[in-house]
Amino acid sequence: MSISTSDIAMYMQISFILTFLLAVIECPSFVVAPPMTKSTEMTTFGTNVVLTCPPGYTFPDGSNLRSTTCVEGGQWDGQIPERCAGKWVSYWVCFNSCIAVMVLCLLSYGHTIVVS
Repeated sequence: MSISTSDIAMYMQISFILTFLLAVIECPSFVVAPPMTKSTEMTTFGTNVVLTCPPGYTFPDGSNLRSTTCVEGGQWDGQIPERCAGKWVSYWVCFNSCIAVMVLCLLSYGHTIVVS
């Protein structure tokens, strides 16, 4: 089997057209809420975006890393989470609130609080 010059030229034209068509496929851009970060702002076909929550934060499923890829049809293949949730923030607020409530209770019963 021999390949002619015209076969090679046709293959190159088809390859160029397909490359061009795939390059113009764009997925919708999206904004992430801090403190979540994303690895890139690119939205072209084949782009993989890694979404990360910093230490102390997770996605609702408990993970701190997600990825999604722009696929044919201009859609992201993975669900894009809305936010990172703080794992420790709620405990800290509760701890401070409990201490404040305990101090108010002690003061309301006439106790003196000494801080040393």
